[in-house]
Amino acid sequence: MPNRNQPPYESSFSKFYSQVQQLCDSTLGQSLYDVRTIESSDDAELLYKAMNKLHAAVRKVRSDHGSQGPNTPWNPVFAQGAGAQMPPTPPDTPPTHRRNSDLKSDIEKLNKEINRLEKKSAKLDETRQELSKANENVETLANALASEYEVNKHYRSAAEQYEFLSKIKEKDMRQKKLKKDDDGARVAEHEYLKYLHLQGKMWLQAAKFDKAEHALCQVLERKKVLLGDSRLRRQENRDTQLLLCTALRSQNSTSKLNKAEEFYYHASLLTHLDTQNTADRTWAIRNAFELAAVHIEQGSYEGVIDGLGGVWAARHQASSECKSYLEKEIVRLWQLLGRRQQNNLATRVLKMCSDDSGGLPQSFLPHVREIGKLAYEQGQYETTILYLKKAWADASEPEKDRLQTGWLLAWSFCHLRQYPKAQTVLAALLNHASSTTSPSKLEVTALLAHVYLHLKKYTEAEKHARIVYNQCGASTLLSSHAYNHADILIRALIAYDQKEKYQDAHGVWNRIFAGRDRTLAQSQGKKALRHHADVGKELSAAWAKNIKARPNGAAHPKKPAEISAEVKVLEKMIAG
Repeated sequence: MPNRNQPPYESSFSKFYSQVQQLCDSTLGQSLYDVRTIESSDDAELLYKAMNKLHAAVRKVRSDHGSQGPNTPWNPVFAQGAGAQMPPTPPDTPPTHRRNSDLKSDIEKLNKEINRLEKKSAKLDETRQELSKANENVETLANALASEYEVNKHYRSAAEQYEFLSKIKEKDMRQKKLKKDDDGARVAEHEYLKYLHLQGKMWLQAAKFDKAEHALCQVLERKKVLLGDSRLRRQENRDTQLLLCTALRSQNSTSKLNKAEEFYYHASLLTHLDTQNTADRTWAIRNAFELAAVHIEQGSYEGVIDGLGGVWAARHQASSECKSYLEKEIVRLWQLLGRRQQNNLATRVLKMCSDDSGGLPQSFLPHVREIGKLAYEQGQYETTILYLKKAWADASEPEKDRLQTGWLLAWSFCHLRQYPKAQTVLAALLNHASSTTSPSKLEVTALLAHVYLHLKKYTEAEKHARIVYNQCGASTLLSSHAYNHADILIRALIAYDQKEKYQDAHGVWNRIFAGRDRTLAQSQGKKALRHHADVGKELSAAWAKNIKARPNGAAHPKKPAEISAEVKVLEKMIAG
């Protein structure tokens, strides 16, 4: 009986056909197709044509001669013996010597093509390695160029470089997907999304908010699919999400503003900050701050300042970069509330920032100083104090600005008769003022003498007034139009109620009276003479009283009478 387990006959051609088919289906064959169609490689094109030609040739031979190819022997497998079926007669086939010769020639040609194919395959591997290395170099250079642009604040150029890199990675991702390289495709897609995120970030810095929105939306939409995170609550989305919200809020559109509000996390995230790392704390604080900010931008003010207060108190736990950002943004919100006539809320924001242990943000100082100066010019001294004392409390304020802040603050205290507070500020100003600053050291000294006089600290008043008097005589300083240091000196001397002090005061008065014409010629000269006349009356009356109280005092003191007569001269000049 025939052995039915014996494998079917397999000719040399059948084996060769299988090898060609395996070559076409192999990774090499698929790579030739991919590189030829995607990279347009000349070498890959030649190899692919050779392989295709080989495949077509063996298919034709198989079609012409069957699966076993030409010269298939007649190989009956039927059993011999009694009652056995006679084997079939061999097929009536035409002579095949011509075909055998042709086939031999074809096989020789195919072997040559295979050898050539193998050489080209090795060359292709080398070319692909060089191409991969070149791509790495291009990516490295583009990254370096983008970073350089970013450092120099050429954000548009940086965005274009990151866009170029994202396209490279997107192409790489698609190629790997065609080759069924799932791991490689995932890595390439991760890089693609990273560059797309950086591209959106740079467009945002360049104020191209619509382009930033487009790039960042692409990142988040893809991550929804990759991470299975439809509500974007994973940490991997946080930075992109915040940047997208900023891009949306920056487009001055109600619909974009509402869309941004939806993207923020609305759950309370400021609990247990001490147990979190810096990155998580920073994100939680910034998200909560921006959620409150977008409510202000929407015109929804209820409870928003209280919410900001919690974020503001926690800002020191965020990164230094985030802290600087919040201090800049709080000024913008404060100004926005002011423009919308939400003065009560704006004042609460200022108070919130000033009461914080960290002091008033540096970004606030120029605005606060200007508002305080304007309030002073309008005679709103309480408002001046409200603003300027915040700036004065910050010792890091620039020297020039600090002098002006303290000067206006001290004057405001004087106008409101809050002399102890004025004394504290002026005493500190003496350590900063000089002969060339504004206010000068003499101006600060003169106002401090004025304050000491009202505080009835006559020794200090005399001391400071005499410093100015010795250098300037009786001439009124430009910034002390409301008083004169010579007048202060006379009043301080009168307070001693002593003969020698009256005589000293009389010497000062004589200098005032002698310079009356120069005084009248000055700006606000009549006002200055009025002050001098008043102090002359006080000196005359106090001195006369002192003389009369003495045991041997004259009934009609001569010096006080002379002063009274000179006062009348000043009054005529004032009336003239």
